[in-house]
Amino acid sequence: MKKPSIPPVEMQRFELQRSIGEMTARYVSDTAAPADIQQFETDFAALAFAIIAPSQPRTAKVRERGALPQLKRVPGPRRLSFGPLRRMAKRVGPRALRYIMKVGSDQSMEYFRLELRARLDKEFPQGNFYKRLGEDLDVIRFGHAVLTIERDTGVTRGKAYEIAAQAMTIKAASGRSLEREFQRFKRLCRRIGYVPHPLQSMGSRPCFSLNDLDGRTSAKSLK
Repeated sequence: MKKPSIPPVEMQRFELQRSIGEMTARYVSDTAAPADIQQFETDFAALAFAIIAPSQPRTAKVRERGALPQLKRVPGPRRLSFGPLRRMAKRVGPRALRYIMKVGSDQSMEYFRLELRARLDKEFPQGNFYKRLGEDLDVIRFGHAVLTIERDTGVTRGKAYEIAAQAMTIKAASGRSLEREFQRFKRLCRRIGYVPHPLQSMGSRPCFSLNDLDGRTSAKSLK
């Protein structure tokens, strides 16, 4: 099937968005923290909960998106990662590290109690930006898959919802749920001014125009 043409105004918005993304990437690269600071952040993420509560292991299945690992309260010893522990002890000192573990312990004679938890979305200055990016990417993947299936197979929009959901292992209560997900995709596309590709960050260009978002909604439109 012939590839749909993209209106120039949409390609201009895409090029502008890509330019902004490249400038942002260069800025982040130029202002990146020194290697020793990055190492500290990595070690802290690996040991944070273990340091303050070594008797609480991680949950078996943890869905981490840049957040600290979740815990379950199960008594028993926990083996700490040697590399991060050694570097942390070298940085703050063994005695200071031992004090932190006492302050974070469930039972201790220390006056202060240290607690650690993942930050709530409302506690970020502008909400959880990275969480929103992840959610938007999920929407883009689904919506782009629907458009691709519809274009390549000629099926109706509703059938494309089902095929895309099965391919992406999306569990929805009903076809209405999938339709709402695609409506989110349409709103996102119209807000940014073009239809983004899921692999846009890797250099992929738009394959569809905003006019393709309406598509075919019933078998009658195929006639």
